[in-house]
Amino acid sequence: MKLKITFKTKAFMFSTGMLTALIIIEMGIRLFLPQSDRFYSTYPQDLFHKPNKVGYWYGENPYSREFAVKININSFGLRDNEIRREKLPETIRIAVVGDSFVESFQVDLENTFLKILEHQLHDKYSKNFEVINFGKAGLGPVGKKRMFLESLSFDPNIVLVSLNSTDYVDWQNEQNALMTKKSFLHNLAGDLTEISHLARLVVRTSIIKKPFHQADNSNPTSKSPNRNQVETKNKISQEVSEITRVSEEKNILVIFILDEISRNKVSCNSHINLLEDILKENDAPVISLTPIFCEHHDLEKFYFNRDGHWTVEGHKKVAEAVFQFLSLNNFVD
Repeated sequence: MKLKITFKTKAFMFSTGMLTALIIIEMGIRLFLPQSDRFYSTYPQDLFHKPNKVGYWYGENPYSREFAVKININSFGLRDNEIRREKLPETIRIAVVGDSFVESFQVDLENTFLKILEHQLHDKYSKNFEVINFGKAGLGPVGKKRMFLESLSFDPNIVLVSLNSTDYVDWQNEQNALMTKKSFLHNLAGDLTEISHLARLVVRTSIIKKPFHQADNSNPTSKSPNRNQVETKNKISQEVSEITRVSEEKNILVIFILDEISRNKVSCNSHINLLEDILKENDAPVISLTPIFCEHHDLEKFYFNRDGHWTVEGHKKVAEAVFQFLSLNNFVD
């Protein structure tokens, strides 16, 4: 006699099979293609990383790793060694504010320009220096101003604020994030990526960037500015003016680090210095990395091919530029 399989039994068998398959795929990805851990809280509501988080950050292309870096987030939510909020006597403290280029998940902490700079300053001046990482991916002009204000609670002597051509896009993203209410599905996807490497892989492959040599020449600083770019420029200028005003009020030296080439070699010959113009209008001290990088024919060695951020060589070049600027202007004597 033929057994009759009910619909409930079929549904149970199908669900069990699918769940088993997903578990096997999840285990396979964790073993052979692990995905970057989630270090970020909700932005723009929360500026900082998840405190005391330890995990790994992998290259942009999940199939061809450019790097695999162990990341430690300290108790303040900063990608840095554990520090005290109170500055020790006879210590010169430098806060560095910026986006993912300052955050530097692509290289080990000791290979970031912040720690290279810290060692260089200590070796030359035989003083105690602390260079603290206040970088977080995605921070635009508004986020950088907020992070700058937060950094002041650590009593820095100098604040370095990093600006680059992605600030145009990041500002638009900041506005969209503030105006857009996240849906249930969006929140569910976020929850799944917290626990599932498969979910992270799906998300990452959907937003993968083009390689360095195939990058679109979409840098807003390489074109005559349109209406949106003018609006964005005005907003960036407003935030820079506020940072400058507060620094003067608090008697803290603020120096801007500027990289306008947008990882695109073409921009070395054709970019318009919109960000540099903003800083000149505010009479702000500037370390421009554009001519420093562009003097090299092998520009690609300073940037990861697919990820687009600075390599160890890039960080060394930035540290050298900042060190020379601080030393020549006697800012750390």
